[in-house]
Amino acid sequence: MNILLLLTFVHPLVYQIFALRDVMDDLSQGMAKCYERLNEKESIVVSESDKDEYLKENSPIINQFYECSFKEGGFVDGNNKIDFYLLKNALLRDPSFSKKDVDRALLICKTSKGVDLGADIVKLLNCLARNKVLH
Repeated sequence: MNILLLLTFVHPLVYQIFALRDVMDDLSQGMAKCYERLNEKESIVVSESDKDEYLKENSPIINQFYECSFKEGGFVDGNNKIDFYLLKNALLRDPSFSKKDVDRALLICKTSKGVDLGADIVKLLNCLARNKVLH
């Protein structure tokens, strides 16, 4: 699915906050499937960001959406954990990110923990953005 087509389904703010490039390509079909499952109120919540334009944390709807997206995109392993190996390889496909920067950010960010897998993913995405390996 073309990323521009996906953005008509997924609120443009998602792309604005995290222009995930190759990661987004891997997540795009999953995000589209997960977005289709949302009702109108949930789709508004998913498109909200915090005052710094990161994903809102501690939002069950946002957590569920990104957990669904990571699962559908193949970034969750059989033990229901984030597959950091696949995520790292997806990030490294972007030539603007050096291996050193990706390794450093993942070392910092993989310790970001929430109350469940969805919260872990949202915290991870925000951390990666703050550490400049997502823009």
